[in-house]
Amino acid sequence: MVSSAMLLGAFPILPIRADAAGEQYEFENGTIVNSGENDAEISALKGASGGRTVDLKDGGKLSNPKASAQTQSLYSFLCDTYGNHVISGQQESTWMGSEDYEFDIIRNASGKYPALRGLDYMGDDFSGCNRRAKKWYEKGGIVTICWRCGSDFSGSHTEAMNTDLNWNAALTQGTAEYNKLIAGMDKGAKALKELQEAGIPVVWRPFHEFDGKWFWWGKGGAENFKKLWKIMYDRYTNYWGLDNLIWSLGYCGDVNSGWYPGDEYVDIIGSDTYVNHTESLVQMYNKTKQVSGKPVCLHENGPIPDPEKMKSDGAGWLWFMTWHTSFIDSNEFNTASYLKRVYNSDYMLTLDELPDVYHYGSSASYENTDPVFEISSPVGIKGDINGDGEVNVADAVLLQKYIMGVRDITIADWKAGDIIEDQVIDSFDLIELRKLLISKPEKTQPEHIDTPVSSYKFDPAKKYSEYGQNYKNSIPQAGTIVKESYNGINGINSLNVYLPYGYDKNKKYNIFYFMHGMGDNENSLFYNDNGETQRLFDNMIKNGDIEPMIIVTPTFNKVSADTFFNAENFYKEFRENVVPFVEGKYSTYAASNSAADIKASRMHRAYGGFSMGSVSTWAVFENCVDIVGYFMPMSGAHHWGTGNADAGALARAVDKAGLKKDEYYIMSATGTSDFAYPVLGPQIEAMKKLPQFEYTSDFSKGNLWFILANDGQHSWYYVRQYLYNCLPFFFRK
Repeated sequence: MVSSAMLLGAFPILPIRADAAGEQYEFENGTIVNSGENDAEISALKGASGGRTVDLKDGGKLSNPKASAQTQSLYSFLCDTYGNHVISGQQESTWMGSEDYEFDIIRNASGKYPALRGLDYMGDDFSGCNRRAKKWYEKGGIVTICWRCGSDFSGSHTEAMNTDLNWNAALTQGTAEYNKLIAGMDKGAKALKELQEAGIPVVWRPFHEFDGKWFWWGKGGAENFKKLWKIMYDRYTNYWGLDNLIWSLGYCGDVNSGWYPGDEYVDIIGSDTYVNHTESLVQMYNKTKQVSGKPVCLHENGPIPDPEKMKSDGAGWLWFMTWHTSFIDSNEFNTASYLKRVYNSDYMLTLDELPDVYHYGSSASYENTDPVFEISSPVGIKGDINGDGEVNVADAVLLQKYIMGVRDITIADWKAGDIIEDQVIDSFDLIELRKLLISKPEKTQPEHIDTPVSSYKFDPAKKYSEYGQNYKNSIPQAGTIVKESYNGINGINSLNVYLPYGYDKNKKYNIFYFMHGMGDNENSLFYNDNGETQRLFDNMIKNGDIEPMIIVTPTFNKVSADTFFNAENFYKEFRENVVPFVEGKYSTYAASNSAADIKASRMHRAYGGFSMGSVSTWAVFENCVDIVGYFMPMSGAHHWGTGNADAGALARAVDKAGLKKDEYYIMSATGTSDFAYPVLGPQIEAMKKLPQFEYTSDFSKGNLWFILANDGQHSWYYVRQYLYNCLPFFFRK
């Protein structure tokens, strides 16, 4: 067996294939037995790299630089698949007695399901479409949505064919026609927003077959169509902030020239046709491909092109999507036997063959332009294969299994695995990782942190106040938001990291973790209200209200399916996964991400949250006060939703940690019209009576304060005000 020490020795790691732990597999010239999480017996193997490689060059970037990590991940998968395989797709119907009518036909014929499901918002079926989209997403499938409707964005196919616009008026801002157009578009945006909030990327395919001119959106000609497309793109992307869309531009079979809106508005191009054969459609493919360098799909079809003909002719369609009902249940070409052959072709990708496409690639790199955010690429650690913030033997074992082709083995960050930076992951990276482990220094005792005595003059009775317009403005000294993925208790999870302007990895920074509420996610703090919270932080730092600090927004949504349970129990993932990951990667007062160093740096770490995030904050106080020094619970009480607030439990947590009263601080807030006030207010009153808490906002003399906003409500507006009021009191000790 290969022990930790043996992994640090010299051996060839050049396997051809392995599938699961605990079984023996034959290789060209040797065997490998994988019999545990970190053990493997290896003999000499033959080959150059002998395993799966990952090309890092062709991931592709979406037209929307602010796309969510999951959306960029899906697009990276699509770009990597393009030219190598064809994704199987099927448009649904909803009126044949089963919402899975076409999919059951395919399953019964082939034993497979298509990977991509086509839906249609026609007839204002927003709730039904979204429900089915969520179900398909939960199966691991890819969702694409079109919208057949009239020029008022109501009705269905008939209205799409028989209505038109007063184009000059409709495309001129300020006119009644323009306002009506925008109001209609916004119906779709609201539906897509629901999917965004559920974390579901969508291949958005509006205004299809535009150049055929039979639908209203093409009747105004090429120039008007391009204006229409750009209006929707801008409205959905910049006004609604829809970061979950992959924009698919669907030509008709003629692929007429002059209709292309531009690369900055399109992610995928496609064409469609309904023919009476199963040829590859290579001529249409080549014509579509000439439009742009974007991936090319067959966005609708009748008979499915023969996979072998597509491969031999070089018709590299990214996917096909067969139309519904008679095109699948009684078509003379799409017979049961043909469906079986197509769906079982090695060239086709079906639902069961998809990887985790939503955690497939690295997240997008973002550029900051008001009113949205700059999001930079994660600062990865070479060799940190499992994304836990450390480089150790576990990473070597994971990398070895990945190169061997073991199923269900994933790498949190591809670039972390490409250690020698040759754009592939292979055995040479494993050799280099071995060198990193050999040279890794021994761990030292936790560093004692001397915190300077602050001269800050505290307000002993801080009252609620609101910030002015100058705190809402964008400034050149803007911070950067980084999207990160890490291994949590239940698999890959996401968080955002705000790095202050001028972030320097050679400096030490205080760190503030902030948790969202029910129905929100890790993006909510920075993305709500056109990014005002980020601008607030930028201006507070610039104006000297707070020192430059790192701000992290994790999510409790993956702990379980129960929001109340999640908020109460996220502290486990916070302690075991989040803090070690973040503070192993970014420069904080923690000398390392060891438990001892994290504990030693607790007075430079804060945790806060809103609503159920406040519940999470109280739970972190009760269970992690030994690693956190400052707390900011907003509009949510201890055990809210699962039981009654217990001030005594919070006091006992302090005693258990052996802390003095000047070693933990709580600045809480809510509003008099907030529905959380009747439960949070009494909890604070109970805490005031306990000897562990001294009630004053002069944190040189006490450790507990409660800010109350007159008529303040349960909203993100007040969250920002509370941050403005409370955060300057932190990290002053």
